[in-house]
Formats: sequence, structure tokens, C-alpha cells
Amino acid sequence: MTSLEPATPRWELRPLASPWWPEGWGEAPSWVADAAQEVQCVASDANGRWVGIGASRRGRLHAHRGAAREDAVALHRAGPWLIAAVADGAGSKPFSRIGAALACRAAVAALAERAGTGHAEARLRRALSDALDAADRTLRACADERGIAPSDLRTTLLLAVVADAPGGAWLGAAQIGDGTIAAEGRGGDVRPVTPGDGGDFAG
Repeated sequence: MTSLEPATPRWELRPLASPWWPEGWGEAPSWVADAAQEVQCVASDANGRWVGIGASRRGRLHAHRGAAREDAVALHRAGPWLIAAVADGAGSKPFSRIGAALACRAAVAALAERAGTGHAEARLRRALSDALDAADRTLRACADERGIAPSDLRTTLLLAVVADAPGGAWLGAAQIGDGTIAAEGRGGDVRPVTPGDGGDFAG
């Protein structure tokens, strides 16, 4: 009897089968050059007590199929605030990669506008709510301009802000969709900050 060995899968790194920015949408904005990279790495400046570092890489199956990376990450420092945004486009939607990138950019810009001193908790709550609204408006405006359904840009969006304050810092977080935002304490204990959303696209 001949024993059969399991086949070893062969993964290939293939170029994108179609342009990241769709043909027919006109000239791509300048930020697309970074968003369309195989790997996206970002870091905030080191001015202050906190430094942000983020990275996203095209998954193995996406690379094998010649599909685009559908994640996005953005970091920005605005005054005493360190702002982070992460988004994961829904793989079943044709332009989710664009939705993820747009959502991160819009949310970070909205948060930066509200950064400042004062009562950190109240300011953070309002700013995070406004940032989610800004991302939603941006995606709806894009869909309207391109003649597509807003759901074609579907994405998760996770936001976190560390706001320096006298005697310490505030951490504010908000999210739409699945994913986890967690904080590590000084003793090494890790706890979730937001509950997450186990909707239709959670996995």
C-alpha cells in the first residue's frame, strides 16, 4: 500500500489583478500611493510622552489571489492628543479597501480639529462621536459622487485617543464593527476598552 503525503500548498505573491483606484474614477488622490502599498507602516512624531506605531500588510490569501490589502491605519498627533484609527474593509464588498482608507482619514482629521486642553473626558466623548459621523459622511459622499451604493465601501472603524492631562492621561475609544481595542496596565494586565460588534461581517 502506498501512503499519500498531503500536498504542500503553494502560495504566490501576485500583483494586483486590477488597479487599487478604479479606472473611470479619475485621477487618484495623492494619498492613494501609500494606501495601495503591499505594506503600510505609520508612526506618530515623538513629541510628548506617547508614540504611536501602526502597520498593515496584505494577507497571504489576498496576495495569492492578486487582491488588494483591505486594511487601513492612520496615526496623528494634535497638541496633547495622540490619535489612532484602524479599519478593516469587508472582503465581500468591491470598494471596501477605499472605504477603510477614507474612514481612517476622515476620522483622524475630525479628531485633530477637536484636540485641545480643557476637560478631557467631555471633549473626548464629543470628539469621538463627531469622528464616527465624519467617517460616515465621507463614505456616503464618495458613494454619491461615484454612483455606487454606500455598502460597497463597507468597513469597520476603530478609534483610540490618548489625551495628556495634568497628573496622567485619558484614553478614549470608539468603534464600529468587530475588532478589539485593549489597554495594558502598568502591571501587565490587559483589558478590553470597547465591547466590539459581532455583526454579519464579524469573524
